[in-house]
Amino acid sequence: MPSGITEPHERASIICARFWDDAQFPAEQTDSISPLLEQAMANFAAIATMASEADSVRRGVSEMIRKGGRDYVMPLAERYLYDPNSPLRNEETFIMFLEAAPDWERTELLKPQVLKNRVGTTAADFEFIDSKGHHSSLSRFVKAKGQTLVYFFDSECNVCKALIPNARSAAEGMAVLAVCPEADSAQFNEIVSLFPEDWTVARDLGTIDADDLYIFPALPSAYIISPSLTVLAKDLPL
Repeated sequence: MPSGITEPHERASIICARFWDDAQFPAEQTDSISPLLEQAMANFAAIATMASEADSVRRGVSEMIRKGGRDYVMPLAERYLYDPNSPLRNEETFIMFLEAAPDWERTELLKPQVLKNRVGTTAADFEFIDSKGHHSSLSRFVKAKGQTLVYFFDSECNVCKALIPNARSAAEGMAVLAVCPEADSAQFNEIVSLFPEDWTVARDLGTIDADDLYIFPALPSAYIISPSLTVLAKDLPL
């Protein structure tokens, strides 16, 4: 590391670019991943989130795939960077892996999912009916309420219910729209009372799933949407 570079994000960029330069991958690939490679992947994923230069991360990603092989590296990248249960989940870094491995067997399936409602893009709009019977849409809601945390949940999901307090803390100062992407009004009505009174609790009118407007690797899933309908945060950790 050059001694003159002290800014953490610049240092992270340099580390990412050179991370795999001296890495030794097995000559014969197997289905099992060594603990050393597991740890190295975890370290790289963590440092990549700090890097200020995306091109430096891309260089590291390309070097890992070149040395380790597409079919060996990509399942590991998916597990660490896209699995909803991974503490290192980061779609932006995973996109770099998908772009560096266009011929991998799962890239064609996963890339459209990861790019959907990406941070910085316009959120897909949808109509909903709230618990009081009022019809509206995401776009009308955020225009009227301002920056909004959208809490997508499943009416039968115990984790979704347990994380309501976490979502409330994350939404401090914002409006909250809790949306159940299901058409079963009976199940929906049974759990409305679990939510804070100042939240708008709603169910969509069947388009989220039918039109694949949003992809949920797991529920609950929290988004932050600006008044201009821009995605500011996607799958916010709760």
